[in-house]
Amino acid sequence: MSLVSIIGCESSTKDLVELLAKDNCIDRLAVVNGKSHLISRDLDDLKIEHELLSSDSLPAGLNEDDGFNVLVTLQSNTFLNDPSKLKKETYEKIKFYGSISDSVLLFYDSCNGIFNDIFVDFKKQSFFLKTLFAENSNSDVSESNSKVFNLYDHFCGKLKKDLL
Repeated sequence: MSLVSIIGCESSTKDLVELLAKDNCIDRLAVVNGKSHLISRDLDDLKIEHELLSSDSLPAGLNEDDGFNVLVTLQSNTFLNDPSKLKKETYEKIKFYGSISDSVLLFYDSCNGIFNDIFVDFKKQSFFLKTLFAENSNSDVSESNSKVFNLYDHFCGKLKKDLL
């Protein structure tokens, strides 16, 4: 009975799909429609079962379903050109998805440090917050991202243990 919301950038799609493909403990995977058509296509290619959701019609019981559930939403690469807008939009998503989730996982590249204060800005939240930064999200998953995969496994493993 836990819901992890993953917020990422379109440019991180390949890395995120690789993470999701390796996680065999996900009971229900939902992808918020919109900029997420790329991830949906990649998940389809790997035959990973998922459902597409509209951001304005998230199922009421998604965070109450049995098992370990993951909700993925991606933001447009165009935000990368405007760091203040990226931060503002991302913080709004964290607040929204944090209100319906047990935890929020921010999956981005380093974005020139715009999220360095995220744990100060969200220190009094009722949900777990974790950041995973892909080192080179524009290329295929590489050995340099093995650290990210290990962090994801550790984070999700701990979360599953604490919440299930």
